[in-house]
Amino acid sequence: MITATASSNVFPSARTAEAADAADDCAESLLAAAGYCDFEDYWHSPCEYVEPMNVRRNGWSAVSLLSVPDAQGRESRFYLKRQENQLRYSWRHPIGALTYQYEVEAFQKADCFKLPTAELITYGFRRNGATRRGIVVTREIALPALSDFQNAATDWPALLPALRNAGRELLRLHLCDWQHGALYPSHIFIDPSNGRIRLIDFERARRACACSAAEADLLQFLKRADWIPDVALAALLEAYRLRMPGLLHRLGERFPHRSLLLQEPSQIKRNSERENNE
Repeated sequence: MITATASSNVFPSARTAEAADAADDCAESLLAAAGYCDFEDYWHSPCEYVEPMNVRRNGWSAVSLLSVPDAQGRESRFYLKRQENQLRYSWRHPIGALTYQYEVEAFQKADCFKLPTAELITYGFRRNGATRRGIVVTREIALPALSDFQNAATDWPALLPALRNAGRELLRLHLCDWQHGALYPSHIFIDPSNGRIRLIDFERARRACACSAAEADLLQFLKRADWIPDVALAALLEAYRLRMPGLLHRLGERFPHRSLLLQEPSQIKRNSERENNE
């Protein structure tokens, strides 16, 4: 648990559900045993970042990986996100708040709806004069990101049932009037066996009516999903086709090269097989 100080704005209780709290307590105990007991321990941990530092909004943020052994020597892995002076403004935070604070708020609210987010372990925010700093710790998701299938030898027909289930999970997010705000293939982790998903990077998440949220998120997604075959994309969007057919029509107009997504997946598959045979 991160300890608050007089100069800190810290919220150590990560989630509300009893089962999640128990898991988080175990994770925090592991991290504490490894020397991560307060804000400074996390902030001054080695800066071995898993991706280039993000420098924008007059500040910076970066992500590093923490590997912590348990009593049996098994390794638990967590992602530590550090941020300084990257602010976002809204009616709730008119003088600005770290974008990580928005993400934590989104995690907590999404957890109330049991939406498929990353597992938030702990977090903290500290202000010293004009400098604002924040940390967020989540458990590593032991699933492939959808973007991992881009350069893999993927058996797309075998993956269709999982993609249909994943699409239903995404639709549930939107029907709860949530817009993810950065719904990229790299932010969607999927279990190929059953289609259960986990989503990361909720810094830009916000409440919005279902249709508007779905349209904004799927526009972002489709701009980065040219590599996904039509038959797979149609399976992923099948739940939207049934619940929001007007949205699929608008998406087809925005992406005319994806006009086949307006067809039923079975028809798209037959067309694809016909083309391969020719």
